[in-house]
Amino acid sequence: MSNEIGKRYGRLVVIEKTDKRYHSTTIYKCRCDCGNIVELTINKLHSGHTKSCGCLKRRTVDLTGQKFGRLTVIGFAYKKKNYWECKCESGISALYLPLI
Repeated sequence: MSNEIGKRYGRLVVIEKTDKRYHSTTIYKCRCDCGNIVELTINKLHSGHTKSCGCLKRRTVDLTGQKFGRLTVIGFAYKKKNYWECKCESGISALYLPLI
């Protein structure tokens, strides 16, 4: 397998190969964009199964009421995908955008 060091998978960047194995698969140490370090098999990265350290699953900041350009966040829309319901200044509502 080619050198994985420095490759990006979602929010994860591979930083080093470990001596650890899960069954026969090598485990790599990765740094998430949020700063956390996680160890994952290369299969989870290649398949797209794992895209972050888990920070994408945690919603810790409420964006309700915040403005992004002409959009105002009304509330959280889809928990699973981190989508927020927004309203445009033009009056159009029910825009569902992934704001992370």
